[in-house]
Amino acid sequence: MPSRRTALHRRHAELGAKLADLDGWILPRFYRGAEDEFKNVLRSVGICDISHYGKVDVKGTEITCSSRGDDECRFRIRAPLT
Repeated sequence: MPSRRTALHRRHAELGAKLADLDGWILPRFYRGAEDEFKNVLRSVGICDISHYGKVDVKGTEITCSSRGDDECRFRIRAPLT
């Protein structure tokens, strides 16, 4: 199965995250190291990218998907949803 990327993948890479495959998703494991991140969370706050938890299935004969880069796909639905 090919690895998928979250909506924040590019930003994680820009910030220097060490990325790894987890159940088919490329996710940040850590940035500078687990100990540094643990200390920073104790002093401040931690944020976790869980965007890969959501899933939307779009099905139908009147649906097209046009890719707009590695991290994004736009759906065009021509028929009314019922």
